[in-house]
Amino acid sequence: VLSHQLTTAPETCSQLAAIDRSPQHFVCGVGTGGTVGIGADFIPGSGDESSLGLFARPEITVTGTAATFFVAVANRTTFRYLCLPGSTGFQAIFINGGSNDLVEENLIGTFANGVAAATAPTTDRVILNGSTSGIVRHNLIDGTGMATTSSLLYFGGGSTGNLATRNELRNGQYGLTSYSNNCSVLENLVTGITAGFG
Repeated sequence: VLSHQLTTAPETCSQLAAIDRSPQHFVCGVGTGGTVGIGADFIPGSGDESSLGLFARPEITVTGTAATFFVAVANRTTFRYLCLPGSTGFQAIFINGGSNDLVEENLIGTFANGVAAATAPTTDRVILNGSTSGIVRHNLIDGTGMATTSSLLYFGGGSTGNLATRNELRNGQYGLTSYSNNCSVLENLVTGITAGFG
């Protein structure tokens, strides 16, 4: 698990020895924030909606030209507090099989200041394929310039029991595509999606 934030510019993976593990997790937040959902009374704007907090600026930024930055095929793998601006054609996180994996508090498709990355992705951002009980929670995922067949979040066939909650999904062709069984999508902020969500 990679964690901890800085209020200054993020280090890259080649500078891991310099990380000071400063516990300033929620200083200089990025993202939209605000409220999501309709609350317990099912009435929009009535004041009982859930709050979506801003996103911490990660201390670790991973850059490069790899087609896939991280691949997990094991159980209980956690991806947390990473900045993955990406490159053309990249998948940020690909979880293939496994169970109880967690993708949480990451900036994907943006720089550490929340600005969309200059290079547009041409494939899905976060993929859970054949996974069980995976959680994608409170991530800022941007897909500015994505290909027309791509999704910010993709639950592939053979997956079951996955949860996407309290994420900010913005500027892509598809927000979430799911071929999985018994998945839950709760209290996400979805903006700038041009083709659809679901």
